[in-house]
Amino acid sequence: MSSLPLPTPPDKGRVSQTAFDFNCRASKEVIAHQIDMESRDHNRLNQDLKIQFLEIFGEPDPQYHSIACVWTNSYRVFEITRIYCYKILTLIFGLPVAFLAGLIFALFSFTRIWIVQQLMNHNDRWGAIDIQDLMQDVVSL
Repeated sequence: MSSLPLPTPPDKGRVSQTAFDFNCRASKEVIAHQIDMESRDHNRLNQDLKIQFLEIFGEPDPQYHSIACVWTNSYRVFEITRIYCYKILTLIFGLPVAFLAGLIFALFSFTRIWIVQQLMNHNDRWGAIDIQDLMQDVVSL
């Protein structure tokens, strides 16, 4: 019994139409980008998130003042807990949340490019499509 001839493998040369290249220019630019490690909120997205001990706790009159060591140690415990719990949470969840956010934005981009834009381009063939009505229907699912 003779075996069927196998198809010849494709040329190993790079064909730009079929190449799936992880080393593209965009990836190299992201990897080479230098991030400012001091000022990490250039767009001032989190200006309302300046939580300090003295912005939350206050003892108005001397009759309501706690013992000095309680007040100072409460300040220290609050600030150290706030700072290090944040660092531990970012250590545990920072990369997974960044991955999920990237995945969600990629999904939105994919949907916009491959679905929504096609609907908008072909609205004359199917009649005028009201994008707001379409999105409202999608959200109500």
